[in-house]
Amino acid sequence: MSALEPYSLYPLDADGRIAGPPHVVEAGDDTEAMRIATELCQSVECELWLLDRMIGRVRPLLPEGAIVEGTGMTILRSMLEQNAPALKDE
Repeated sequence: MSALEPYSLYPLDADGRIAGPPHVVEAGDDTEAMRIATELCQSVECELWLLDRMIGRVRPLLPEGAIVEGTGMTILRSMLEQNAPALKDE
């Protein structure tokens, strides 16, 4: 198993600009990081970065304003609504 790398997941606004601080996603490789990012960004468009390299952009799976329960959405809601510092899943 490879060492975990700290990827940065940035929520984007409607114009495609960064809308808040990143959520740190720890993953062993780009594929795993994108899988996690896809789970977290169900109703918010996001960009996933590793240091200065953009891994990809995640398009929302659900329409804006959709109510989704779960840890990932709680984290993203906090990031966007409260402009909180980066959080980690427990």
